[in-house]
Formats: sequence, C-alpha cells, structure tokens
Amino acid sequence: MADGESAPKRARGEAEEEVSDGVGDPVDLEAHFQREMERAGVADGAPVAASRVPLLLSAMGAAPSTELQRFALGALAGASAEALRNFLLEGGLRVLKRWLKAIGGAHEPDLTEAIFTVLEQLPVETVDKKVLIEAKIGVEVNRVH
Repeated sequence: MADGESAPKRARGEAEEEVSDGVGDPVDLEAHFQREMERAGVADGAPVAASRVPLLLSAMGAAPSTELQRFALGALAGASAEALRNFLLEGGLRVLKRWLKAIGGAHEPDLTEAIFTVLEQLPVETVDKKVLIEAKIGVEVNRVH
C-alpha cells in the first residue's frame, strides 16, 4: 500500500512542478510569442496584413527579449500604408513607448534603431493628432535619442 500511495503523490508532485516551472520560464514566453506571431501570419518574417495588426500587437506585447522585439518590428517593414495606419490606430505607439521606456539607460542600439525606423515610416498624417498626443511617445523618444 505504501507504494500505491506514494505513486499518486509523486505524480501530483511532478505535475505541480511542471506547472510551476513553466510560469515565467523564458522558453515558454518565447513559445507564446512564436504562437502569437504565427496567429498574426508573420512568423516567417512576412509583412503584417492590415487586418492582422491587432494580432501582431498581441505578439509584440508578449516579446520577452529585445531580439524578439526587433523580429516583431520586422513585420512592419514592407507593410502596407493601411497596415501601418492600423498600427497607429490600434495602439502601436503605446507598445513602442513601453519598449523605449524599458530600454532606459541600457545600451540597446539595434532595438532603438529598429523602433526609430518604424516611427519614421508610420503615416502619422493619416490619423487624428489626438492618437499621437495620447500615446505620449515623444518624451521617451527625446530621452533615448
């Protein structure tokens, strides 16, 4: 009986350990990011379609490293004007602001350059200025630049 009782306890312990080890694990975060990029249709580096910008933003929010953040920004390279406009309207500037803020004083020239490249190509003239003002990204741009 002792063996019969210990096996379920070990099984429960292993299951609990697997769950607790997976929370916050960088490998799991990367897998989640990859799934989100696949849902957005850009896992292979293709430009994001206008209709999939919200999915891209979800993936961007899940990017656990600066390397993966740069990869996500690559989905905006070559994207249509409509996709870039949707990026603005769906809150893309808030994501970029958060990333710039996270860079802080860290030396992340590749990510900073990628963010500035995206900012330069965004069709800001096509959206209400309120969208730009509410994003408050200028403070972070000035601080990092």
